[in-house]
Amino acid sequence: FCGATLAGIHHAVTKAHARSTEGGRFAAIRFSFGLNGIVMHNGGGSLPKYDDIGAFASYLRRYGHRRPPDHLATEYFAQETSVAGTHFQKRGSTLSRRVFGFRYNLANHLGGQQSTIRDESAWSMPTCYTELTSPQVFEVEAWNPTECPNDDMWPCDTAKGYPRWSIPKH
Repeated sequence: FCGATLAGIHHAVTKAHARSTEGGRFAAIRFSFGLNGIVMHNGGGSLPKYDDIGAFASYLRRYGHRRPPDHLATEYFAQETSVAGTHFQKRGSTLSRRVFGFRYNLANHLGGQQSTIRDESAWSMPTCYTELTSPQVFEVEAWNPTECPNDDMWPCDTAKGYPRWSIPKH
């Protein structure tokens, strides 16, 4: 992980709770690459209990032959299939629970310099605090600099007034 990763994740989760339209519930937050770069919401505490993690594990077992697991994660929490849409209670083309993209990469990629979707000679894995934009991560989970230039989370909602995270000085 990068320095202050937990502080960055805490900031992102707090912001996602504030911006979620479903009572603080969100589907996921992308803060780095691969499966170690996702925060999924599993309920509990003051929120209703639901089992996103268990349902996602079942999804991986069922569909793992089709795509790499980190791609299935995006497909799942972006509710791109009927199975995922049913779990998240998707309504038409509207995501029932939002997917957020945090602006900064907060973890080193566990796969080193390898990628499951890109020619390695043409790709370098972003380092700590690099902005996570498309095509580094899928568009549905990427921070969007055009839509959110003054925010650290996509989708952005400046009306909520939550401050931007400060990158720690190295």
